Amino acid sequence: MASASTREAREKYELKQRAVKFYDKNGVPKKMEEILNSMFYDNPDDVYGHLVRIYFNCTGRMKRLNHFIRSAKLINLKSLTLTSYRAYM
Repeated sequence: MASASTREAREKYELKQRAVKFYDKNGVPKKMEEILNSMFYDNPDDVYGHLVRIYFNCTGRMKRLNHFIRSAKLINLKSLTLTSYRAYM
């Protein structure tokens, strides 16, 4: 039994180490610190809505969504489906 728990502990440690490398490689801790510091000073009423707005602005998805909405207005909206939206994104 002791060896199984030791193996599980080692696997968990290795998984954590891989996660740390992944996040560091992609600059996640630095970006999260910037976002949280900004949010503290902005003091929004809706912190989760604020995080969503920051996320969409950072990734450029909001620009694609706005473009999609503008394009959808030019076509027959009755033919617009969630599937076509997902294909666009």
